[in-house]
Amino acid sequence: MTVHVMPRHLISENKWRAARYGLDGVVLDFARDRRLSMRESISEMLDFVEDFVDELGSRREMNYLRNLLNDKHGTGADRQIDVYQRTGSSAAVVEYLMQQASA
Repeated sequence: MTVHVMPRHLISENKWRAARYGLDGVVLDFARDRRLSMRESISEMLDFVEDFVDELGSRREMNYLRNLLNDKHGTGADRQIDVYQRTGSSAAVVEYLMQQASA
């Protein structure tokens, strides 16, 4: 399998999309000229490196990432988006973050 090296600005675009839209946001697979969710993209990457995880001693981290992908609540970005979509209020998102920080 060929691993493509992407220019930094393309990688930055997908990082911004992931931060802005969460795991279900659409990112661009520039090597295969397709769109897919960040959740799908990460899952494919984890599958790609699966054969080496135990050798590298990274099973715990891989399990954490796979659980995160399967968690309906997703990442912090996903939860913030959910708060905003439910309330339409940036102030509610800030309040949510303050509650999380004090928990």
